[in-house]
Amino acid sequence: MTAASAHVQEPLQDRSRRTLEKIGRAVEELLATRSFDDISVGDIVRRARCSVGSFYARFASKDDLLPYLYERYDADLRPRILARAAPAQWEHLSFRETVALVVGHTVTCIWSAGICCARWPSSPVRNPPRSARRRDPHAAQ
Repeated sequence: MTAASAHVQEPLQDRSRRTLEKIGRAVEELLATRSFDDISVGDIVRRARCSVGSFYARFASKDDLLPYLYERYDADLRPRILARAAPAQWEHLSFRETVALVVGHTVTCIWSAGICCARWPSSPVRNPPRSARRRDPHAAQ
């Protein structure tokens, strides 16, 4: 379990830590099938089996979940990547093979966690930076 982010009321008791964990797990499960924008606080607390008051005791709004979820996911991703990559003979790999292995492991970990980037509201997949968007050569200038 990760420490609470700056956007989350830090749990002081075991029961509070379990409630925060249940909320995080509930959102991750809901994100497996729906976009963040389509998930309500009511959906989250029903899935987590906690009260709306418990949610708002930890988060000022649904949007305050995002930094917490990113930190939670990031803390979980690093050990999973390291565990998958440990058997590799890194010193014998070329740069190209190393990059392919790291990217492959990262993508596998992301998809195995059941969280698709396109489900996050500020995802670069859904909202690519302006520099990454293709220009239509036929569009009026």
